[in-house]
Amino acid sequence: MNESGTTREPIYEREPASSWVTRVGGTVAGAEAMATARERLGVDSVENVSPGMGYNDGGERRVMLGYEVWPNRSGETRTPAVEFEALVSAVPRTVTANFQFEAATLSGTFHPVVEFRQIYRS
Repeated sequence: MNESGTTREPIYEREPASSWVTRVGGTVAGAEAMATARERLGVDSVENVSPGMGYNDGGERRVMLGYEVWPNRSGETRTPAVEFEALVSAVPRTVTANFQFEAATLSGTFHPVVEFRQIYRS
């Protein structure tokens, strides 16, 4: 399984996530979206939330935000419930019309990763 959570290997054109933030409405919108993600995940900081990585997959541009869910003292992992549409509440509506969200839990890692895949067409 690759880092996109699929067995199919897409053709990657990697770019920093900050570039999509600029494209979809500026760094303020990106910061607010991350703050919303932090709030929905119920975490105090975004230390375990990766900035994301942009790539092309079959003609669709995707940006992933990964969140590590650490096991608690009894060894259980807590996968937080997130309303994915809320993550782009700060992004202009002309852009959000093209947004879709999906979640994937990668159980192959010791600390499961909850991925937020932000799919949009450039």
